[in-house]
Amino acid sequence: MIGDKIKQARTEAKLTRERFAEMVGVSSQQVFEWERNKNSPKLERIEAIARAAGKPASWFFGGKPPDMPLTRADLDEIKELLLEIKDIVAPKTT
Repeated sequence: MIGDKIKQARTEAKLTRERFAEMVGVSSQQVFEWERNKNSPKLERIEAIARAAGKPASWFFGGKPPDMPLTRADLDEIKELLLEIKDIVAPKTT
């Protein structure tokens, strides 16, 4: 969930909840609620969260950080998606 990602990003950036909240423009209580998955940030707030944490915005939605290697499951998922795309772009003719 996004709250888990927010907490991970904040702690990896070595930011206190208070400092992170200040950088994002919200209260520390709001950050606490996000990190506990009590509620989610508004989409327009994600860019500020990403900037404060030093991560690309896509990372909060499942993207892997650049230094994290792909797993076998990731590769299998990519392969399946590519096969689906291939079938759409160049369908088999019988």
